[in-house]
Amino acid sequence: MSTPAIKDNDVMYQKKYPRHCLFKLLQLRTNLKAKPDIYRVEMISREGEKILIGGRKTTQEAIALYRDIATLSAAEVETAFSNMA
Repeated sequence: MSTPAIKDNDVMYQKKYPRHCLFKLLQLRTNLKAKPDIYRVEMISREGEKILIGGRKTTQEAIALYRDIATLSAAEVETAFSNMA
């Protein structure tokens, strides 16, 4: 019996933000139940609230979105996404 290459709810990439930042983490994770967009890029607030930034169908699209956000500084992330928290 073979196991699937992609498991549901796996964290593929994660970036942690400093304590003073409004957000704790940026994550790229799988969500196989939400087809066709099986990849989720989400911010995790200090309170543990998950905020969906975007869902993507392919690994390449998801990684591109994740990297675009991951290149921002903590201050830029707060400015861009604080209204979502």
